[in-house]
Amino acid sequence: MPEVKLMTPLFDGGMYNRTGRRMRAVFIKEVADGTTTYRLWRKDGKPEIEYPRCDNDRYILHVEVNSYLIPLRMTEFQMIDNCGYLPAVNELYGSKEGRAAFFDELRERDGWNQPTSVSEAMKREEEVVTRLGSQPERWVASISKQLASHVKFYLQSEKNGGLTHPDYVGACVLNKLDECMKLSEAHQEYIQKEKEKIAAEEAEKRRREAEEINAKAKQEIEAAVKIIREGGRLNNDRIDYRVGDVGHNEPIVLLLMRRYKVGVPLRTQGWICSKLANVTIKDGRCDGLQYYKAKGAACSQRFFDCMNELVQKVIQEEAK
Repeated sequence: MPEVKLMTPLFDGGMYNRTGRRMRAVFIKEVADGTTTYRLWRKDGKPEIEYPRCDNDRYILHVEVNSYLIPLRMTEFQMIDNCGYLPAVNELYGSKEGRAAFFDELRERDGWNQPTSVSEAMKREEEVVTRLGSQPERWVASISKQLASHVKFYLQSEKNGGLTHPDYVGACVLNKLDECMKLSEAHQEYIQKEKEKIAAEEAEKRRREAEEINAKAKQEIEAAVKIIREGGRLNNDRIDYRVGDVGHNEPIVLLLMRRYKVGVPLRTQGWICSKLANVTIKDGRCDGLQYYKAKGAACSQRFFDCMNELVQKVIQEEAK
């Protein structure tokens, strides 16, 4: 009967278990190398792996450290493979290159019998991986290496005062979880300030871009108004401008009609946007225009009324 007891996981829902919530855990085994000993556990209840490859591939391993259970992010099957694959390759073939050469030779030699010979070779390899990967000292070395990496990240955060993310696993190994929580708060404050800084920089960048775009639009509008006042040909070029963070792009003739409050029917607005190329102003009136003629399309007669109204309003503004 396996040992089952309430244990405290280091993480709850992916976050540090601040409340100390406990879970039912099943003791798996103890591994040691003569100097270091680790007690390994798994969750009780429903398997965590949806599609396990074998019976020992159903649950994530946890190692007990300072009364907490730290997830090793691998199953027993994965731990065996992780610990045993390279040693098995070295024992059987001498190196990874030797393994590749062995199977290349096997395929070349056996031809149609290849599936059988490859299957036998793979079975032999799996047996050696399992034998070497199940050795306790290899598990200890793998777990120690993983924990040492976490300790390194925690110490880095401790050194820089929380500028980098504090590692709770490393803190647990060093028995510094209280200090880690303070570092985590400092790190969150630093992240928030960085976000605010980036947001401010982006806002300033958008403001400068808007100023440049609107300054150019102002010049184009002033040049267009001058043509309307003095006469000449006004090209119906599209103008970019910004209102706040919203960008706009519309033909200059329609833009001026909006600004001078000229009532333009929707159909005429569509014609100005899609068909009007340029308009000629002479003696305070619309003297002519050019437009893109499509099959069956005609010039908008209502446009002349709108354009003449715009010309008069521009001239009256100058007189005032």
